[in-house]
Amino acid sequence: KPEQTTTVLLETMAGKGTEIGRSFEELKRIMDGVALSDKMGVCLDTCHVYDAGYDI
Repeated sequence: KPEQTTTVLLETMAGKGTEIGRSFEELKRIMDGVALSDKMGVCLDTCHVYDAGYDI
């Protein structure tokens, strides 16, 4: 089995419509459900975080 070297990043979302990933809690829930979560990270989109209601 080849070594798993790719990292997948989840981008923070503004939470409009049917999007998930608006809060850090939602991102954690996604990562907790992935078998290789050690190969995942978060891309912090400051525009999306601000639009989601965080005071940055």
